[in-house]
Amino acid sequence: MENTLNAIALNERTLSLEGGFNFRDLGGIINKDEQVLRKGLLIRSDDLANLTDNDLEVLNDFPIRTIIDLRTIYERSKNPDHIPNSCNHEVHLDISSGHFENLVKQFREGISNPKEFMCTIYQDFVLDKTCQSQYKKFFDIVQHKNRTPILFHCTAGKDRTGFATAMILAALKVDFDTIMEDYMDSNICLEQKYAHMLKINPDYKYLIEVYPVYLETAFQTIKKEFGTIEYYLTNILGVDLQLMEDLYLKK
Repeated sequence: MENTLNAIALNERTLSLEGGFNFRDLGGIINKDEQVLRKGLLIRSDDLANLTDNDLEVLNDFPIRTIIDLRTIYERSKNPDHIPNSCNHEVHLDISSGHFENLVKQFREGISNPKEFMCTIYQDFVLDKTCQSQYKKFFDIVQHKNRTPILFHCTAGKDRTGFATAMILAALKVDFDTIMEDYMDSNICLEQKYAHMLKINPDYKYLIEVYPVYLETAFQTIKKEFGTIEYYLTNILGVDLQLMEDLYLKK
């Protein structure tokens, strides 16, 4: 029964697009205080490179005003976004971990511990100074009341975007189990997008899927190095928790 209910909840928040797979509205998620996130303001997704004209019309109808692209310059040049006409503010935040390039290289050569390597990347999201700086800029935009509705994405919409989403939800007092549930939903949404890669090498699942230990590593790292999630959000990422609640929770 629980899986059925989760599937219904996911379906209600998923944008059905022809050329997009992992497009989800954070609206409708309920926090610890039984407050509901407002719909249509924060959309997480995979890349926009394959969006059709029909898809762009869907995004125009929101209307998406700001797009935050968390991909590297190389990723953007290889697969440029298709931008809806409603967007009047496009931001590029290059969130990359040097470990990821090493991971892909070593994976092709036969890496033996891909899960551990991915956990290292999630540690980088928390501790790497460049990542901290970029995520701080991310929250500067998210906390700007005139930028919504906002769509934020990377390539798959699961790791860089997954961590960003987890921090948004944590700032809005969403409990960890719910944060993890939303995080793991990427595996459902991305199944078709990366099915061909699993046929090439089943071990690619560690790169193209998410595992609880990845996000758990990020949260454990925050608590170990900064004491609390709240301290990390406010003092490292510059999050105004009250402002976030005012902007994104239903009154």
